[in-house]
Amino acid sequence: MAGGCITPNVFPFSTALQAEVSVVNYGAAAWPANNLGIYIPFVMDAPKTVKQMFWENGAAAGNSDIGIYDCVGNRLVSLGSTANAGTIQVANITDTLLTPGTYYAGMVVSTTVTETVWSAVIPVSHLRACGVQQQAIGSSTLPNPATFAVMASAYLPMIGLSFQATM
Repeated sequence: MAGGCITPNVFPFSTALQAEVSVVNYGAAAWPANNLGIYIPFVMDAPKTVKQMFWENGAAAGNSDIGIYDCVGNRLVSLGSTANAGTIQVANITDTLLTPGTYYAGMVVSTTVTETVWSAVIPVSHLRACGVQQQAIGSSTLPNPATFAVMASAYLPMIGLSFQATM
């Protein structure tokens, strides 16, 4: 079985979003708002089992949750509220089979004191056009279901998935 890794600047995020992030630099900056969920769309073209999720911290503080949603906002898996620590944070999640289709990688952070690595150059209008969503959550745990809202911040966190292809 083949393995792999998905990050916003590689694959399988939408072609438009992939084009945006392929030309930008990443840096550390404060999360836009306490307990704000950000949902980044991605497309699976073949069945794969997600085994881990990861994100990159700048200044690690507070808690984060990271997970995967289907195209209508049903949470398929999440890590649960987890203390931010270190630079690259890798977390085992329940193995989750994703079949071909559109999904969202979601992340919420408890405090703006937390710095995550993010794309500083993509305008909010481009994130909206690419389908990035947000949600005011009220806690550091991703909700089920998500209630997607129009993206209001020019903030695209560096998060990703580690998977195993299904043969």
